[in-house]
Amino acid sequence: MDLAILAEPGQTVRIVLRAPGRAPAAGRIRLLAVGVPGAEPAVGLADMECASPTDADTGTGARGDYVVGECCHYDDRWHFRALLRPAGARPTAVTLTEDAPTASLTLQGATRGILRATPAWQPAAPGTPVPAGIDLCALFELTDGSRGVVQALGGGHGALDRPPFLRLGTDRHRGDHVAFDLDHGAAFRRVLLFVSAHTDDHDLRGLNGSLILDSAHGAGIRIPLGPRTAPATACALALLVRDGPHLLVRREARYLAPRAGLSPQRMVDYAYGWGLRWTPGPG
Repeated sequence: MDLAILAEPGQTVRIVLRAPGRAPAAGRIRLLAVGVPGAEPAVGLADMECASPTDADTGTGARGDYVVGECCHYDDRWHFRALLRPAGARPTAVTLTEDAPTASLTLQGATRGILRATPAWQPAAPGTPVPAGIDLCALFELTDGSRGVVQALGGGHGALDRPPFLRLGTDRHRGDHVAFDLDHGAAFRRVLLFVSAHTDDHDLRGLNGSLILDSAHGAGIRIPLGPRTAPATACALALLVRDGPHLLVRREARYLAPRAGLSPQRMVDYAYGWGLRWTPGPG
């Protein structure tokens, strides 16, 4: 199947194939060109395989409309994800990779209720420990212009029932996680999830694992990080950004090397242009 799409900046486009007889078979999707009026299109943007829907997805002898791909314009680039599922079915879980780093939480069905972002750490190699002293944090910017950080340091855990509508929590089943109240999803302009080394005696070498975003009403999103071998005291995990009616999530997996005189939190702030004023924490 060859597709050519013309869309405005900021749009998220869902590509639907009408299949009145039966579910379409697995195949290859090539997005030949996508661009904006009056500009050169990005030719050869994507060339991906997609699997055929299973009986669990469609039911035997299913017919109707099938989503074959989604593309969105973000950060001056177009991002495309090939898939094949009934248009009305619950979205399936996705994994964000370096080649396909972006997904729409809205199109994944995560539009209300609580969304939780939970890191799952693993040893970089069998028999090696997971680095100690890792703090999960989040920088936020709301549509009213307010900005801040959610972190355990200084007791800034946030809140779900009032701005910033996200909260750092921990429990014995999940461990550390950040919860978002998507009933107030329109309030989020951008949120950066990151981890920092708790003290100067720790760094993130040997850190390996993934970040899982899940909600009761939408499909999960997995963001693999990959191991780190060089010194680093912070790692940006994922960036959530407002794109019109959509809330997009982009895989970052960006490690930051230590810089003299800068805390890990301040390094992340500088790297992403948050512009907060930082003061030394207690202890």
